[in-house]
Amino acid sequence: MPMFSLFSKKEKEPDFVKSKDTRLKRINLNYLSPQELLPMIDSDISCVEKLTPVNYYAIKEKYIEAFIYYTEDYQKSMLRLVFFVNEKKEQASQYYDLPYKTLSSLFSKIGKYI
Repeated sequence: MPMFSLFSKKEKEPDFVKSKDTRLKRINLNYLSPQELLPMIDSDISCVEKLTPVNYYAIKEKYIEAFIYYTEDYQKSMLRLVFFVNEKKEQASQYYDLPYKTLSSLFSKIGKYI
């Protein structure tokens, strides 16, 4: 832990993420480097659909943990990706608005159909 980590600026969470009505779903995805994936997401968020879910216990070395925040009626959703290498947090993305179609596709990959 760096000596001055207490003083570093942290990214502010959107109000939507902190809301009591917001639900959270975590999905572990196959690893793709942040340098490759984040520019693709900036141009088109639907590229997240191409990532496949993985079992955390089978692949601990490198994986992406997707935090999906959504409302009960699925009308608003947000995505944040956290990249892990050797079980240590390497980098985290910003919060992205997630369209319903992309949310539905991600959930269907883990057996949750909306």
